[in-house]
Amino acid sequence: MFLSAVIPFPRHQPGKGKDTVCFLIADLETTIAAPTPARSSTPQPSLAGHEALIGRIVGERGGRVFKSVATRSYAAFASVGPAIAAALELQRAFIARGSNDGVAVRAAIHAGVAELVGDQYGGAALNRAARLAAIAHGDQVLVSAAAARMVDAAELPAFATIDRLGWFRLRDLLEPEAVHQLTHPDLRADFPPPRSLDSGPHNLPLLSNLCIGRNQELAVLGELLDHHRHRLISIVGLGGIGKTRLALQCGAENLAWFPDGVWFVDVGVLSDAGQVAEAVCTLLGFKLGGDRTAAELLPSLLRHKRLMIVFDNCAHLAGQVGSLATELLRGCRDVTVLATSRTAIGVDGEYCMALGGHFMPTEDDEVTLATAMAAPAIRLFVARARQAVTDFQLTEANLAMVAAICRRLDGAALAIELAAARLRQLSLRELLRDLLQSAAPPLDPPGRSLSGDHALDRAIENSYEVLNADQRVAFARLAVFGGSFTLDAARETIGMSPLRPSQVPELVGALIDQAMLTRVPGWSDETRYRLADTVRSHAIEKLRGDAARHDVMDRLCAWLIRHYGEGERSWAASRADEWLARYRCDIDNLRAALAWAFGTSACFLPRDPGSITDTGNGNTAAGLMLVSLTSELWRDTGMTAEQRHWLHIAHPRIGAATPDRVAARIGLDIAFTVGGGAFGDKRRVGDALDALTRYKIAGKDEEIALAASRIAICVMSPEDSSTAQPYVALMEAALPNMGRTRRRAWLLNVLAVIAHFGGDSRRAIALLDESLAISQHFRDQVNSQIAGLNLGEFLFAQGDAERAAKEATAVATSCRETGNLIDLAFSLSNLASYAMVLNDMPWARATLAEALTVLADINIEFVLISCLQTAALLAARDGALQNACRLAGHTGRFYEVNALAREPTEAAIFLALSGTLDQAEANGLLSHAERGVLISEGGNLKTRHAIELATQSLTAPA
Repeated sequence: MFLSAVIPFPRHQPGKGKDTVCFLIADLETTIAAPTPARSSTPQPSLAGHEALIGRIVGERGGRVFKSVATRSYAAFASVGPAIAAALELQRAFIARGSNDGVAVRAAIHAGVAELVGDQYGGAALNRAARLAAIAHGDQVLVSAAAARMVDAAELPAFATIDRLGWFRLRDLLEPEAVHQLTHPDLRADFPPPRSLDSGPHNLPLLSNLCIGRNQELAVLGELLDHHRHRLISIVGLGGIGKTRLALQCGAENLAWFPDGVWFVDVGVLSDAGQVAEAVCTLLGFKLGGDRTAAELLPSLLRHKRLMIVFDNCAHLAGQVGSLATELLRGCRDVTVLATSRTAIGVDGEYCMALGGHFMPTEDDEVTLATAMAAPAIRLFVARARQAVTDFQLTEANLAMVAAICRRLDGAALAIELAAARLRQLSLRELLRDLLQSAAPPLDPPGRSLSGDHALDRAIENSYEVLNADQRVAFARLAVFGGSFTLDAARETIGMSPLRPSQVPELVGALIDQAMLTRVPGWSDETRYRLADTVRSHAIEKLRGDAARHDVMDRLCAWLIRHYGEGERSWAASRADEWLARYRCDIDNLRAALAWAFGTSACFLPRDPGSITDTGNGNTAAGLMLVSLTSELWRDTGMTAEQRHWLHIAHPRIGAATPDRVAARIGLDIAFTVGGGAFGDKRRVGDALDALTRYKIAGKDEEIALAASRIAICVMSPEDSSTAQPYVALMEAALPNMGRTRRRAWLLNVLAVIAHFGGDSRRAIALLDESLAISQHFRDQVNSQIAGLNLGEFLFAQGDAERAAKEATAVATSCRETGNLIDLAFSLSNLASYAMVLNDMPWARATLAEALTVLADINIEFVLISCLQTAALLAARDGALQNACRLAGHTGRFYEVNALAREPTEAAIFLALSGTLDQAEANGLLSHAERGVLISEGGNLKTRHAIELATQSLTAPA
């Protein structure tokens, strides 16, 4: 190290805050590309040989190097201008060396309030500077917004400018930083975007506080992840110990190694095993259909992905998470699972990392200010204490008390944060005395730490006892929210006697001050709030003692009904992505409300003993209303399996008192989600007919048209469109009064297909063009993809197989990008047929192989049958006549049993297949009797055997 201590220099800039220091971080990186993406394959440069150069340049400009670790040097300056000059000179010196030594320097400059203990700086400002350096490229100098604001133009070197690059999230998971770049004629300017959290896909949340004191654990996790050495890692520890924050930081630190992203799943808000896999599918944008569950599909969907899934708070669903993780690791070579739980997941291949409290000095250690600030538990307490009392300082006088508090709380992160927040009401001495007097486990002397969960339980209870009566009521009642919530939702839900709605903002603020409630980002610029899972468990216990608990749940249901009622009314005229971003935020609250309303086992407020009615326990009417209002939410999230779950619970509960519009929508959703999707598929048509009858009594023209569209799909076929005409008339009657909405686009799509079946191709194309224009305006990708599919079918029916194939290819590409597996299956099925007609056998074979893989997962029966029929034709043309006959028998049996007519594309393939088999008979390659026997055998094949037969035909042509 060039200089091992800070040489005193002015730390105060005139006009700036006290102890404001400008930090320059210089980090060396290799310019030699690594052969593989693994960390250990990347050569690490050394400061040896460069240390003196860095120290000299920094010193000549009035700065001091106060620390050098591994590849990084830390320097401090009294103002920003000299730091800029030093960074420029550093880059000039390293660039002048050329690429001979294979080393470049990336630098970052940030200014903020410094924490100087002994000869070392620390604190948030230094951490921010280091995070900024981590996103820079070699030869680049990044400057924070704070430093850019402080620099005087006269201080800048000649020809140097500070140019703004934009807002970027650093890997500390805090608010985005406005990042600037030092530019100069002697420096490179052609850099890729910074290596920020924005550079890769993820859903890591914005957090309000730094991750303090887990560097050693993060290093261990990095080593475990290196080269996929361990692909299932569980961070195991007591509640409130800091497992979630560590897992999130691990995801942020390692995002670059997972090109398909790092995805955080809060298992704590889930109550059903099936929701775990569905949550992953929703995060990744997969829209599922068919009869297979998300858990069955997920390994196939992720088999070619390189990503990490973070399952947080798994204890209550540990078995289900373990089963899913096992299947993912078995079927997906490049998927890594990181879990947090109070106990091990308990499956083969799991690596358990036991997480304890933050390190702190023991009672026998001699503690100085320097050694104290090196202890993570004390650093955490000091950081949170400053949030409670802005002028809090760690001094020689209070050092022993702070250390004793941290020891008493066993270094548990959440317990320390809750205790520090109490400094708003208590002095440090009073806080310590209160903790020492807290109940300890039997036989434990008063001065010892509170072991295990007891420390956290006592910390939460102590924070609760500080609250006044109204704050305690608010704390308990906020437990009704299964996820995050807005101030408006809290006001309307908990603002009942003894509370007033006008009090709620103040009460929420008080709970935030006590660290019992946290802010989380929401839709747009909306602020949301959330109880940590451990804290919520305590709040639920308090809520169970509130006589008004079921009234509060009623009010939550009422608020959700208003909220999703607005969503249902605005859906048709809203941009799809914006609408979903706004309304998916409350899906965990929706689950909590539905579980309570219907009294399911997932409800955290069970019915009172002996109660079998809704009196004071649940609200069936509210549950039915919520199910009827959230159709589009489940559709747009792709969570059809969960929608079916709630529909199956709701449908039997429809009674005479259920409003017709509510019953109609539930029945119609069952027809859409449970019934078949092919034209002429009459399964569940009865539900759609009942919905139409109810809508005619109490619905709007648009709702009548929606029910009519479903019936038309069920009853018409390419051979006979007359039975659908009464329903077509209802759809067309609604159009003049409908604006250019997403619902209009859906109806136009259906009417276009009906016009096509009726032989009016010109009108069909015109209707599709309008539907597509509307869908694109609202960024409704699903409806756009459906329109593209239909257009391809129209073109094929007109004899233009080449243009049809182009349309289907474009739709398939779009579906892969958006995760729409349902329409991907449709497009691949159609594309395989078009390729056969174009006599492009390799293309048909490859497309069918992909289609069968997708369909084996999602099991959309009538699309699968279409693919099997195309596979039969391919087998026949390859000379595999026995396989062709069996597949023909299997597909023919499906159409016969379900009384379905083949659509034009399927009809064309069937005609070609029949002709090929007839020709084989004529040529003596196949007898008529043998053909009949094989077709009969095929009719009795199980679907999975038919898929195996088709797959064999694709991979082994005769």
